[in-house]
Amino acid sequence: MRPMSLCAVALLAVGCAPAGARPYDMSVAQHEAAGHQAAAAALVDSEARACAGLSSEDRSTNPFDRIDDIAAVTPLVENTSSKFRQQRTAGALITVRARPGMTAEWLQRVVDCHLAHTATLDVADMPNCPLVPRGAVARVTSTGNGFAFAVRSDNADTAREILDRAQRLWAERSAPR
Repeated sequence: MRPMSLCAVALLAVGCAPAGARPYDMSVAQHEAAGHQAAAAALVDSEARACAGLSSEDRSTNPFDRIDDIAAVTPLVENTSSKFRQQRTAGALITVRARPGMTAEWLQRVVDCHLAHTATLDVADMPNCPLVPRGAVARVTSTGNGFAFAVRSDNADTAREILDRAQRLWAERSAPR
């Protein structure tokens, strides 16, 4: 029998934690206030790993700060059953124009860092950021002349919140100035 990896042990520990003690259930401050020191430490460690090697400017970058670069926002629809052609809205697909030097790999690193960073916080100052809802995940791909951010969640309420936030970004971008 092979020994369990450290990652598998960590997943088991998180999976068996009481409600509210799983790292992504709360912010670091909320975990610390409730005495969940291991969960708070896990969030801080996750952020350090996700942001390792990024400059302080990249670490503090919200990928959607430049709203004028947003080219489109559409619902991210996924098939739930190929047999019955059922679909569900899983979040938002946000396309942005490319800027010089941008790559999908770099943007993915910034997104991963941003997701890990916002998970540590009680975030109220980013009401339109689709990466803020707990449980959001994102994948960045190149579109040739820009990039697509597929921001999604398996939780229907979180998926709706992701889409609502992305649509508010689009409305803000489209509003006359």
